[in-house]
Amino acid sequence: MIDSFETDEDIVVVTEFVDKQLYALINSEGPMPEELVRQITCDLVSALFYLHSNRVLHRDLKPQNILIDALGKAKLCDFGFARHMGRGTMLLTSIKGTPLYMAPELIKESPYDHNADLWSLGCIVYELLVGVPPFKTSNFASQDCISFLQGLLQKDPRERLTWPDLIYHPFLKGDVLVQQDLAASLPPLTEPLSDSQQLFKETQRQILLDRQPRGSKLTKFVDYFKQKISLEEGNVKTVDGEPMQISPSTTPTPDNPANSNSQRVHTSKSREKKKSKSFEPKSQTEESESDEENQVQNYEWLDYLHRSMEEVFNHDLSCVFKPPLVKVATSPLLKRNFSPQVYNSVACLLILPFITEDRNSTRLKTLLESYAESNVVDLLVQGMWTLLAKKKSELDEFDLVKSKQLSSERLLAIENIILLLSYLVYKQPYPKVDIFLNQFCNAVKSRGSSFALVTRHLLTLSKRRPKIVSDILSIYNHIIRILPSQSLVVLEAVIGNSATKAKEKKQIDLGKFLDSPNAMLRLNTCVLIRYLTRKFGASPYKYWDDSIKQKLVRNAKEDTDLKANVAAGLAVEVIKKLELITSA
Repeated sequence: MIDSFETDEDIVVVTEFVDKQLYALINSEGPMPEELVRQITCDLVSALFYLHSNRVLHRDLKPQNILIDALGKAKLCDFGFARHMGRGTMLLTSIKGTPLYMAPELIKESPYDHNADLWSLGCIVYELLVGVPPFKTSNFASQDCISFLQGLLQKDPRERLTWPDLIYHPFLKGDVLVQQDLAASLPPLTEPLSDSQQLFKETQRQILLDRQPRGSKLTKFVDYFKQKISLEEGNVKTVDGEPMQISPSTTPTPDNPANSNSQRVHTSKSREKKKSKSFEPKSQTEESESDEENQVQNYEWLDYLHRSMEEVFNHDLSCVFKPPLVKVATSPLLKRNFSPQVYNSVACLLILPFITEDRNSTRLKTLLESYAESNVVDLLVQGMWTLLAKKKSELDEFDLVKSKQLSSERLLAIENIILLLSYLVYKQPYPKVDIFLNQFCNAVKSRGSSFALVTRHLLTLSKRRPKIVSDILSIYNHIIRILPSQSLVVLEAVIGNSATKAKEKKQIDLGKFLDSPNAMLRLNTCVLIRYLTRKFGASPYKYWDDSIKQKLVRNAKEDTDLKANVAAGLAVEVIKKLELITSA
């Protein structure tokens, strides 16, 4: 690294320019002479020795991440998946890397250590010699080279060639550059473990194996639940109060979830050519989401929550049937020292009964009463805040994690929390009492104006997570429809108040929502514009430019989704009435 500096939006790192990539070299040159392979290997072993002596795992060794400078020196790059192992961490479990170069223990989802990097090194050395990734072939390398590869490519990581024997192997002939920080406070990974350290490591391995998440069915059922909500709870009332049922043409099942977002707005050819690109940054590791001393606690909670989910799959709702047990299951939502996977698992546990039980089951009514008595809505709102706030900081304008820096794990947890919130606010466990909707409004009031900041922050995710934005708008629409006295909450979240900075007001562009390929987001945006215009007249309308009306008119004519098309037409009618009144 040559230099580094920060801008308002980014951290910039300046490094040397290296114009050759090992991957391109392999493609153009094919198999390389053994002496050249040995030189490159020595450079890579030198780099790995430096990393491992500082307890850093690269976790994504592959030719694409190795550069070759003008002098032929190999340089290791791209540390996006790198992980520092603290004093109490001997093994990792998160699956990172590229399958072609991934160690067998990662493929089997077993706990692993720095030896996983050495397997990847063996794959690269083999590919340099042969021209393709490892497979059985005839012997043409020297015995020292074969011995080196056999040592690195041992499937059992405990049998793999490792430090310190690696740097003394005859194939390398003492050409490895050994750099070690003598002032380092933690023992390097390049030194052999003592008997007590080895025992601790094996104990940790067994704990991690026993506590690995067992949620293989989870993704399928959560996807099904998302479709089920669209079918059962997606009612948006028209101006005349008649329900507008939002439902895809295909009824989903757990094994065949329908794709309700397949409908798009068909406009001009230029718009069809402009395809929205989904942006998913490289996810930060699960371990970086919580302090190392809390990792075991994370695994314990994941184990408990996944076992509880297995019970729910088997129609045993005892773990969430009574308020005290609900409070136990949701207690992580009140703390900041858990990984996003824990928050996501809490939301999924609370969601699952609505999938496994018949919709007319009396047990669901009892369950909803239990959720209401436990004030689950407030806990979910708190969990959403925790996921958005920077670690160990108060929740304010400067401490929210920037939208583009939110990892996929955080976004998934936030999406499922809001999914459950949007489901609950439409439910009435008690006759004529919108208990969950009232609890949501109380949660908003108790957090003051900063709640608007949080929701406005989430509304910037329309490209990465349109489902999040659509569900938030659905909740807001329901507030205006059922509790009109709370409509100011919605106005402040979408438009801002007199104290809102002009820069923040420009962040929420409803016009982008109307352009979204997500039909539900387009529909809920149209309904929100109509409700806000009817409720507040010109107050919100003055913040919208002419393009909003133009896009509404366009969608009313061209939106291929019937419900979104009708909603756009109704919004246009309300705006036209407002324009007639203001011009009179």
